[in-house]
Amino acid sequence: MYYDVAQTNQVAVKLGVGATHFSNGHTRLPNHGLNSVLATLKTEFKYSKKEHIDSNKIIDTSQSMTQNYISTRFGLGQKVLARGYNSVKNVYTASFAIGKIKNKTYKYGLGIYYRFYDDYYDFIKSNDELSKNQFAYLKENPFHNATTLGVYANFEILMNHFSVETELGVNFYKPSYKLDWYLNNGSSSSGQYVAQDFGAKAKIKQVISSRLGFRYYAFSSQKSPQHNVFLAANINANLGQADFSELSLGYVYSPRIKG
Repeated sequence: MYYDVAQTNQVAVKLGVGATHFSNGHTRLPNHGLNSVLATLKTEFKYSKKEHIDSNKIIDTSQSMTQNYISTRFGLGQKVLARGYNSVKNVYTASFAIGKIKNKTYKYGLGIYYRFYDDYYDFIKSNDELSKNQFAYLKENPFHNATTLGVYANFEILMNHFSVETELGVNFYKPSYKLDWYLNNGSSSSGQYVAQDFGAKAKIKQVISSRLGFRYYAFSSQKSPQHNVFLAANINANLGQADFSELSLGYVYSPRIKG
């Protein structure tokens, strides 16, 4: 974010503040993330450019321009389950969303998603003592219990071919997060592993999901294409704590603006 300190027709001076996060996206444990707050001083120089204006092509910009869109994406993620089960496994994802694009720049909408976790499925199917005893109820339907269903709201800033996207979601079905929490939140006492209780913090993490990443679009957003495809790289999280890293391929359909 930037704040204008001084601005003229030729130069602008701005103060900025931001944040960075470095981690391996939960593809290897331990994953000690590094968070930093940044401050910056920015100077912009402006150069005038003469342009020939065709009176027949004058566009009225007094009103904002809004497009509707529908979008779908399919992704492949990777993660590990816990320190004692530190093998990289796949996460398969699918999503569908509808929303609006404002002024070819701001994109927002609502959607639903589906995810299938290989690490959950493999652990549930295994002969691990924990799986057979404390989480035996998950064995009744391993495939369904290794899935996640949810709804989300997203916001995206379009910058020609590139974009930055954020997403906040609610999992209304993620039963295997309880075993995830058990394996990753505990300590050893007298040679025995003691897990933290599945309390309020755990329940919130089971429900709240978030997502942050970048997209590259085949066609520039400034041309308001009716059909577009994109490649995305994201980190998905449980209430801000990395869940898995993901690459996805998607499609966007935006009806042409009448006028």
